[in-house]
Amino acid sequence: MSTWLYYGSSPDGSKFDIEGLNVWAHEWPCERDSKRALGRDPLYDQEFSFQIWSVDDGKKKVRFAADEF
Repeated sequence: MSTWLYYGSSPDGSKFDIEGLNVWAHEWPCERDSKRALGRDPLYDQEFSFQIWSVDDGKKKVRFAADEF
């Protein structure tokens, strides 16, 4: 089982770095064959299921789970 860390939330288009990559500066290919990530809303403790995405700048690839609220 994978462990997912909560990095935070961000409005669309605002700079948001994960491991040094601004996710809004790259295309987000959806990892359609992967399972969804489970997480909890840090304010209301409600469980959510998130799609898994990735960004790649040619040097580093970062996988992350995200959805729109």
